[in-house]
Amino acid sequence: MNECQRKQIKTMRKQGIGYKVIAKKLKLSRDSIRNYCKRQHLNGYGTVLAARSEERRVGKECRSR
Repeated sequence: MNECQRKQIKTMRKQGIGYKVIAKKLKLSRDSIRNYCKRQHLNGYGTVLAARSEERRVGKECRSR
């Protein structure tokens, strides 16, 4: 797994995309994706992860004002 793939995984997980879809798109195994996500705290249900990511983004906007 290279750096470009790692960035794509982070982006897709924050959009709520599941391990299986990411694995197919990047031509990697589902387990490789899942294990990487666990190490990066990107594991769990995609929809929950996407919601958490959105909350953080909104929170940062509010703090900067």
